[in-house]
Amino acid sequence: MKKQLLMKTFLVAVSMLVGTSAAWGASTTYVGSMYTYDVVFGTPNAATPTDINGQTEFTSDNSEQTFTTMSLQINGSCLAGNQGGGRTYSFTNAQTTGKVYFKANGHFVGGNYNFFSIKGSVTDSEEVENASYDIVQSPYALPSGSGATTVLRIFGTNITASYVYTPRNVVYGFDVTIDIDNQKVDYVVTYASKGSSGSVTALSTVSGSVPVPDGYTLNSVSSWSVPRFGQNVDSYYDNVAFYSAVLNSSTHSYTINAKAGSTVIQELATGLATEGDSYGTYLPKAILYNSQYYVLNDANVSNFYANFTMGDDDVTKEVTYTLNANMKAFWEGENMSYVGHSWYTNGDQTDNSGCSNGGAKCPYSGTSNGIRVNSTIASGVYDITIKPYRWKEDAATDYTLQYSTDNENWTTVETVSFASTSNDAYVADNILIPGDSYLRLLSPGSTPRHAIDYIYVERTGDATVTATIPTSGYGTIASAYALDCANLPAGLKAYKVTGLTAETVTLEEVNVAVAANTGLILNGTAGAYNIPVAATGTDISTTNKLKAAVTATAIDANKAYILQGGLFHLVTAASTIPAGKAYLLASDITGGARSLNFTFDATAIKAVEGEAQNGEFYNVAGQRVAQPTKGLYIVNGKKVVVK
Repeated sequence: MKKQLLMKTFLVAVSMLVGTSAAWGASTTYVGSMYTYDVVFGTPNAATPTDINGQTEFTSDNSEQTFTTMSLQINGSCLAGNQGGGRTYSFTNAQTTGKVYFKANGHFVGGNYNFFSIKGSVTDSEEVENASYDIVQSPYALPSGSGATTVLRIFGTNITASYVYTPRNVVYGFDVTIDIDNQKVDYVVTYASKGSSGSVTALSTVSGSVPVPDGYTLNSVSSWSVPRFGQNVDSYYDNVAFYSAVLNSSTHSYTINAKAGSTVIQELATGLATEGDSYGTYLPKAILYNSQYYVLNDANVSNFYANFTMGDDDVTKEVTYTLNANMKAFWEGENMSYVGHSWYTNGDQTDNSGCSNGGAKCPYSGTSNGIRVNSTIASGVYDITIKPYRWKEDAATDYTLQYSTDNENWTTVETVSFASTSNDAYVADNILIPGDSYLRLLSPGSTPRHAIDYIYVERTGDATVTATIPTSGYGTIASAYALDCANLPAGLKAYKVTGLTAETVTLEEVNVAVAANTGLILNGTAGAYNIPVAATGTDISTTNKLKAAVTATAIDANKAYILQGGLFHLVTAASTIPAGKAYLLASDITGGARSLNFTFDATAIKAVEGEAQNGEFYNVAGQRVAQPTKGLYIVNGKKVVVK
């Protein structure tokens, strides 16, 4: 690991807290809620620079440790402690004012050993000084199993969190601020349990503030150290920063807020900057606030970065966002999960000025690899926008867009193509999602030249399939989606064909959701109906004689019957059955006539007979027919066949 080169304005670095997007420089990013940046010691470009002595590099005893959970990944860790000597990093002059910051990722395995210690000087009420006082330690005396576990000790007070891990194996993210002027320590600890397989649980966070104990005064902060354990206890660090900040009269605080109208919808960044220096933060494309999405819409912002210059006083700046009522989900590429073989780190983008929130992720090549969102979208029709970041211009990238209701069985939507010279977003429009579904992009066979910056979806309608009933009152449908026949529009009924004779077709009503690719007969008043799509449905193919033409289907002469004018007619010339229609095979009918009438099960007919007593014609669905054509009707409670 090499020492990091920071941007000129160290004060931007000071502002970085867990969960914010303020930048350290070109090599900084976030992974989950943890950090990724090179090792930093001392105070680069501070108002009062302070050097660190001791080891100037965080040398590596172990090449890599990798742990994953959803979007969390920690790579390139350095082994600390073990049986080697301890490591101590001391300020050349102990810090007596301002703030001292410690930020790191780590992985701890072991028993009663401190993971690190930050020391300084305190004076008690008797004016006795302890010049090597443990201000902050962590972790301490980790037990095996579950329960309240100490993740930090601050001024001797245990900071605990309850979780389960096996065995004594925890991934940590630390964000500690020792505020000498205000005599307190602020902390944020992000943690996740790790199993023997290398996978870890979802990230959790504990945070707070601990004042200096009564009767004590915190005089200074002097060093951060990793102790020598004296035995094989593997403790890994990834990305460590230990530095100080001493303010002067030209240093002021800033807050950057996302604002919609008069409402602050999110605090984007806070920090310190010196008069005349620039400061800023990377911005997300969209923000979720009160269950609605707001999108960046600020003429003064370019490339997803808000940049300001510090004046002569503390300041609050605003970035404009506007409501997008149709947006139903938004995912940053760097917060998605990989599919298959991890991330292709050469294509990943961190702190890139062209990316939402400063980052993008790139999956490995191969159709078994890709990138997946971490939450579902409800059934509906959507426009799906996919924004790439082109990290190399020598080839185009073709991803495959898919959805799945169970995260196991995937349906392909279409190919998502990005040109070799373009960063333009791709929009897959009017995509019907049949149930609560995940989305994913599978990689091409060659290395993707486009990382994924973000994906969002905008709802354009309900998940329905439109069916048109002709003037005869009967039509057919065959859908590539499962159809919810239990919730049909008013006045519409669905039937399957349960029996065939040489002259008749027996219908039985269907009132359950049916599987995709099911042929049905629909009955209702002439017009268009929107039939709701279901995530899954019952397979009725063993009791249904109808065949589904989900796509246009060619048939030979005298091989099929199609529904026209309320009757099934034999197709006597080679033809094509239109997509979305159902038909009968002539081979299923022995000695079939050119036209087949409907018959219905006894239950359906009896229900209509009880209602038809006024001399008018009713079909077996109970609908009045003004001009009956050939078929079976109920007149004054009796069955009548019109020929």
